[in-house]
Amino acid sequence: EEEEEEVANDEGQVPAEPALEVGLVVAEESADMQVVVHIDRSLGLLMAVSVKVGSTIAALKHELARMDFTGQTKPEDIALSLGGSGGSDAPLDDATVLSRANAELEVCMPPD
Repeated sequence: EEEEEEVANDEGQVPAEPALEVGLVVAEESADMQVVVHIDRSLGLLMAVSVKVGSTIAALKHELARMDFTGQTKPEDIALSLGGSGGSDAPLDDATVLSRANAELEVCMPPD
């Protein structure tokens, strides 16, 4: 019988089993993503907000309202569209799920 030669790692320890990379896999739903919200593109005014992948427009609007240091903005006061990022100027529904595909939004006029 041949014995396998054990090789020590950098710390001088011999690993009992090969390292598993399971811990390196991050579930897409638990990952954070950056959403850029353009307040006024012509003036270069924007906000970058970190949200969980799979969050909704409603959750983003709540976060934007919470970030208002004056405390005057309410989520229902905010309307967001795909705007200048190649989409429509129509406000997105609150149930719209955020993804990397719609991670650049624009403040727009709320529907009547």
